[in-house]
This record gives sequence, C-alpha cells and structure tokens, in this order.
Amino acid sequence: MANNERLSARIIGQIALMQSVVVQLPDDKSILNFSCQGLKDIPGITEIGYNKNSISIGDKVFNNSTKRIFHIVHKQKTHFNLVVSINDFVSFEPYVPYMQNYCNILALLLEANRAIDNLSLPLGKTKKKTL
Repeated sequence: MANNERLSARIIGQIALMQSVVVQLPDDKSILNFSCQGLKDIPGITEIGYNKNSISIGDKVFNNSTKRIFHIVHKQKTHFNLVVSINDFVSFEPYVPYMQNYCNILALLLEANRAIDNLSLPLGKTKKKTL
C-alpha cells in the first residue's frame, strides 16, 4: 500500500485547520499546548510534549515505543522541540512530512512573535519570554 493510501483525510484536515488556528493564540505556552493536543491524534503517536532542549537524539527506543524529536527551528535557532512517543511507525510514517511542515510553520510563527515583541520595546532592549 502506498503511503498516501494510509493517510487519513480527517487527520490531514485537522493539521491544516490547526495551522490556521495557532496564529491566533497569545503566547508560546498556548501555541505549544494546542499543538501537542491536536497532533496527538496522528496515528501511531502515544504521547507528545515539548521542551526547549536543542539536543538532537534522533530515533531511540524507550519502553517498547520510539521517541522522535521534531525541531522547531528557524535560521538555525531552535525555539522548541516536539518530543513524540510512537508505538506504530508504519501508521505514523506517512505523517512525518506533515509534522515537519507543521514545525516549520510553528518556527516562523514563534520568530514573528519575537520580532513583534521586540518592536514594541525601546531600541536596544529585548523582551525575554519564559515558559
């Protein structure tokens, strides 16, 4: 069976809708929590979370599942990582490009939010957002 035959139109539609909604959220925490909540519906995912750690661990096996890191990175600056636990790689694999694309959208959004925050401050000052 080809990869595109295993894709769910409902899941692809959900990811597309999430891209439209996420730009309306007020802060990093809301954006990341919303993203994790929506992306956990992707087949094969058992758990999803985020961290600020920029260490790449690739694919590693932990307790009968695999953890995969998706970097939310723009111009070599890692904003966050989505840490995904996968128990069924065959079901999950067709969605990898959609996850990567979603992370690219998040990186652009987070970078734009930083730029907007910095525009509202006096020159030479930057605002630090903390989670």
